[in-house]
Amino acid sequence: MNSFGHGFNSHHLHSFTNYPPRLAKTLVDARRAKLTKYETIILTFFVLSYLVFISYFVIVIINTKTIRRIYRRPFVKKAPTTRINEHIWAKEIRVIADDGSQLGIMTVPEALSIAKAKLLDLVEISPKAIPPVCKIMDFGKFQYQKSREERQHKAKQKKSEIKGIRLSVRTDEHDLDFKKNQTEKFLTKGNKVKIEIVLKGREKAHGDLARKNLIEFVKSISVPNKTEQEIKRFPGGFNIIITS
Repeated sequence: MNSFGHGFNSHHLHSFTNYPPRLAKTLVDARRAKLTKYETIILTFFVLSYLVFISYFVIVIINTKTIRRIYRRPFVKKAPTTRINEHIWAKEIRVIADDGSQLGIMTVPEALSIAKAKLLDLVEISPKAIPPVCKIMDFGKFQYQKSREERQHKAKQKKSEIKGIRLSVRTDEHDLDFKKNQTEKFLTKGNKVKIEIVLKGREKAHGDLARKNLIEFVKSISVPNKTEQEIKRFPGGFNIIITS
């Protein structure tokens, strides 16, 4: 027994554990109660657990906000893909003049003096050669030409993308018309088209019918096309690749 007052019943404990916001009121009630040693231990345990939980929760929130505020993705400066002028590191280089003539092997300062006399740049065009090969040229014009070639290469890759059309021996006329229109659109855009006819179960025994349907479908396409890959069998059926 202690000096808190009357007995501490289960109602107080239930109120405390299920409604943490009522902690202050519960403690006031506890002061007026006479607690046994066992009840005092239980109350102390729940009070400490609650305080530890709240402290941990607050610390986690503060740390999370601090990390989000402090963290910034590090800025990585990209090194130039092409070395020019003073950025060329080799001791000796093979130099090509702006008109394409060979100037021989010399040091970078010597080549730079020739380039500056012509108001041009010294550009490293073959860094892996021994010694590296550099050319005297207008670097701005060189960059423009290079970016133009890259754009053309990407456009060519996009055009050569292979699109897929899938048929089956049971495809009805409406679906055939829809897939034919799709194929014609792909060919008009310059894409290659892989047309495949899929065979399932017992259909695999009718390979001749599948080949015939595939040939008829290709013949029905109105956009001029040519066969890039003849009809070829694969585990699930047959396919053919056509292009405009």
